[in-house]
Amino acid sequence: MKTIFVIQISMVLAFPLYAQYSSSLGKIDSVTIGECDDANPVLIHGTFGYGYSQPYQWLIFGRKTESSSEIVGKKFLFGSALWDSSVVVISSSPIPLSQRNPDISGISYPRNNFSKLVAWERRENGVWNICYSRFMTNDSAWEPSQPLTQDAVDNTNAQIRPLSDSSFIVVWKRKSTLLYSLVNPVTVSVPETIAVSTSDSCEFDITSNYSNGSLVWTSHDTTGKNIMVFRSFETYPTFTLTVPETLFYRQNAFNPRFASRYYGNKSVFFETLLNGNREVMMWQGYSNQDYTVENISNDSLADYRNPRAFTSPVVTKRGSIKKKSYYPYFDILTMEKYTSTDSMLIFSGGYYLSDTVKSAGYNRNACIGSDMFNVNGKLFVLTVWESNRSGHPHIYSRLVELYMYGVEPQKILLNSFTLEQNYPNPFNPSTTISFVIPSKVYVTLKVFDILGREIAILASEELSAGNYSRKWNAANISSGIYFYRIEAGSFTDTKKLLLLK
Repeated sequence: MKTIFVIQISMVLAFPLYAQYSSSLGKIDSVTIGECDDANPVLIHGTFGYGYSQPYQWLIFGRKTESSSEIVGKKFLFGSALWDSSVVVISSSPIPLSQRNPDISGISYPRNNFSKLVAWERRENGVWNICYSRFMTNDSAWEPSQPLTQDAVDNTNAQIRPLSDSSFIVVWKRKSTLLYSLVNPVTVSVPETIAVSTSDSCEFDITSNYSNGSLVWTSHDTTGKNIMVFRSFETYPTFTLTVPETLFYRQNAFNPRFASRYYGNKSVFFETLLNGNREVMMWQGYSNQDYTVENISNDSLADYRNPRAFTSPVVTKRGSIKKKSYYPYFDILTMEKYTSTDSMLIFSGGYYLSDTVKSAGYNRNACIGSDMFNVNGKLFVLTVWESNRSGHPHIYSRLVELYMYGVEPQKILLNSFTLEQNYPNPFNPSTTISFVIPSKVYVTLKVFDILGREIAILASEELSAGNYSRKWNAANISSGIYFYRIEAGSFTDTKKLLLLK
């Protein structure tokens, strides 16, 4: 099955997508080449958005040759925005396909010389167990791999998140049981149960910061439906678990992924079955009400899977220190889309950019870095994925520019037509849309729904050169994704807005 890449939270049939490579999201780079098979790429989790002060980002992936199986790492150098030419072997096995599914997490300001942790699955004696390796900052090297589990049953799907400036939590699956261990520079705690599912095929995700964290997993209810269960934990002064709670959703839920690492730690993306296909939904996590669940994909002709997100607020001050501080948000979302003839890997750079990357074969297993970094005054986040476009599975990457939310639109010089992103976005129930007209022209500004149906007319008149704004009050409109489009002479532009009630 073919696979494609797009950058957008949801597909919009009414408006065309940007052509390949034409957006500001940047070109595609080949991270690995050659006769090896490289798969399951993962970028470092957990440095909490401070990556623009770090020298590099780690990429970890599995590598298969004719005579070995390896877990390897490669550095992305923030200063030059280039990949290091060398590859570091973290673990090697003489048995092909015996190591897989790595995960990595890191700490921004580590203590005790311990800054990063990698865990992966290794097959020996017919079963899969979890191995790990610590990165010691002073030595600038990975320690020899060590077993985290040594059981006679499979242990799989290890995920790592930081708990403090010197410790990590590792969560993995053993049939229907989720277990965890705490890893610090000296010790590894005995595995303990963190969750129990009624399904051996349960899926889970974990998020954390330096004071607390959350775990979400799937289980079966009494009717056999796949439901989501949530459990939080405190990390200070000691590691403490709360009582599990079932998240409110009446349909089957699959593959939950946390939508935020900072706020709304109950907010998750997940897959569900609608009209025979999978759709990606977003659970807002504020209260157990129907309206907090939103369909992100909105495409009854395709399957959507594997949503993953990057969300990071940054404190910014405007003018003097006495003036109000605000928290702009950056967000990136990836998910896979499958149709009867093609498959796509969808990236979202903010709520309104679109881009498609096509190639023979597949593009899958996208991962988003947790660090932002600065290039020529702009903030970017790194994305990687796996593709077999060259005949072998290899790793590819792309820089995605981060777009800011929560910042008032700036006045723009009257030298070009400009349509600004609405503010605030998301909004409830009203938002402001600003635009710039450099010369006298007839202007229409309209709002459309996801199917391209006209919802509101905000402007339909001749305007002189100037800065303009129009407010849209959506008090009588249901929550969802909408689009606003401007037409001014030969200039047209469309942007996306999100109404959350």
